[in-house]
Amino acid sequence: MNSDQTKIYFEKTFGYTDFIMKYVGVLLMTLMMISCGSSSNKFKDSFNPAYQARDAGGLNASVTGSACSINAAKAEDSAKKAASYHLRSLLGNQRYKTEYETVREYVEGEKRCFEIQARAKPI
Repeated sequence: MNSDQTKIYFEKTFGYTDFIMKYVGVLLMTLMMISCGSSSNKFKDSFNPAYQARDAGGLNASVTGSACSINAAKAEDSAKKAASYHLRSLLGNQRYKTEYETVREYVEGEKRCFEIQARAKPI
């Protein structure tokens, strides 16, 4: 093999290798995006926008909110915030103190879920 043939051999070899490495890299990135995309749902926090409200008039009202998360403390806090938000939307600008009570705690897949009741009490 003379130097011109060697040069052509190396250009072909490394040219194909470069193409193959790019192809494998793109394939690996695609596989990672697909696998991470399908499993990311289990890591997302969620709350139920629907809620139960009991309003007997005035400040005599209570609302139940629920939320789920892998972290139990975050799920409980999110459920409290959801219940508090719905209670505020029900009562408007009235002044009240909020009391919280855990109604139900359960596991949904790998997530911890809480249902929390927020009650309005006069100040």
